[in-house]
Amino acid sequence: MIFSYRKFFNEDYFWTKANVGPFFIGLITAPYWFSALKNIYWTLRYEQLNKQEILSDRFTWLYERMLEDEVHKTLLQKLPSYNFKNNGPENILGPSKI
Repeated sequence: MIFSYRKFFNEDYFWTKANVGPFFIGLITAPYWFSALKNIYWTLRYEQLNKQEILSDRFTWLYERMLEDEVHKTLLQKLPSYNFKNNGPENILGPSKI
């Protein structure tokens, strides 16, 4: 059997009988598929990282507020004569009076 480039690259033969058309389409579009899969992967990873950072920031904030409350409580116990418990600015709810 003699190989003929003209017959092989004939549009009808190339896309139906040669069965290399899908291979070349896959080969040509492979960078787009790879890029899309890479974007999907990194989007999911960054969403997960973002959630972890948000939770970490919230726990850090909560821990700092708890420490501030403990320091405030200790100071109020050591300075009862100044009557901070009733009219201190930290006990005002709503707009500031200062």
